[in-house]
Amino acid sequence: MFGYGFGYGPYYSPFWFIFPLIGFLVMLAFIGIIIWVIVRVVNRESHYMRNHNDNHGCSQGS
Repeated sequence: MFGYGFGYGPYYSPFWFIFPLIGFLVMLAFIGIIIWVIVRVVNRESHYMRNHNDNHGCSQGS
């Protein structure tokens, strides 16, 4: 990504650093959102399973 941005740098002389930087930030934000969604889903699933198992075991025990 940086090689691509720097390779085209001379043609966009004022923006040779801004364009790859914006692309990098957008990619980071995209990856961060994906990781946040995955973590939320995994936490919700594990939380649900844990509660379900605890309730099941408790009802079985009693």
